[in-house]
Amino acid sequence: MFSFLSLAAILITIIVFCLVFLFGNSYPQKTKHVLIEIIAILLIIFLWIVLEIFINPLKYV
Repeated sequence: MFSFLSLAAILITIIVFCLVFLFGNSYPQKTKHVLIEIIAILLIIFLWIVLEIFINPLKYV
């Protein structure tokens, strides 16, 4: 359970940093597309972890 929660916290932190960089207007268009792809991949991983915990919560307690 601890490893899943720490991984989720790390993913949220990375997503927040990517969003902060994304909304900085000093980046070219290609960099913004790369950041959007990174955020999408991390969100998919995060949602998968959350679903794993909710589907079988007793396994991780």
